[in-house]
Amino acid sequence: MIKFSKEIMELALAKMPSNCTKTILCSAGVDSIAISHYYQKRINNKYGAWNIFHFNHQQRPQNDLMKQRYLEFGYAHDIPRKSPVLLKNEGYYGNDAQPTEDSLRQARLNYIKDHHYHNIFITAHHLDDATESYMMNVLRGKEGFLPIPFITEVGRNLIVHPFLFTKKKDFREYAERNDLMKFVVEDETNKVTKGSRRNFIRNEIMPLIQREKMGLDTIVKKKMNERLMLEIIKG
Repeated sequence: MIKFSKEIMELALAKMPSNCTKTILCSAGVDSIAISHYYQKRINNKYGAWNIFHFNHQQRPQNDLMKQRYLEFGYAHDIPRKSPVLLKNEGYYGNDAQPTEDSLRQARLNYIKDHHYHNIFITAHHLDDATESYMMNVLRGKEGFLPIPFITEVGRNLIVHPFLFTKKKDFREYAERNDLMKFVVEDETNKVTKGSRRNFIRNEIMPLIQREKMGLDTIVKKKMNERLMLEIIKG
């Protein structure tokens, strides 16, 4: 079952003007397709006007397929959508011929900072992502737990992660039940473990932990709950 945290959303809304825009970042992966549909069906009436938005990194042929599926999905479900942004054409890679995952992320953030104002951007980051981040810190030898932040300020905008208590499998099950898989493009780079510590954790370590029922995600969820309560108290 998809779990939308109204507490995280309320924290974000309290930081923004009442007429702020709500935008779901939709990559055309199963997670973002699922939450875009879920928001339309379950949440739209409560939080008002919103739309979906897509970045095309123009790095490989699959990126154009993802852009096409994003457009088809929005059209098929009558979801307000913005024209895809071609980050390479916009000059956000500079002279970097082969941007890294981090530099692609920074390019998206820079575009948001430069072109948007008082916008809440909603992402589909989930409990599995938070657990992977925990493992990343363990392998780096860092003490303590540094979860994915619930809210990140980017210029005069906020990036919000209200689905961090949902498991990835719940997104897929939702997409399958609602006939959304025809719009989904699985990012081929997620399977490449060479040179990517995160993908190594995602594809090698996490399946082992899940198979052995070690309960790591339960620990992460508890820590996130504790952090959320602290943020609510702080206001």
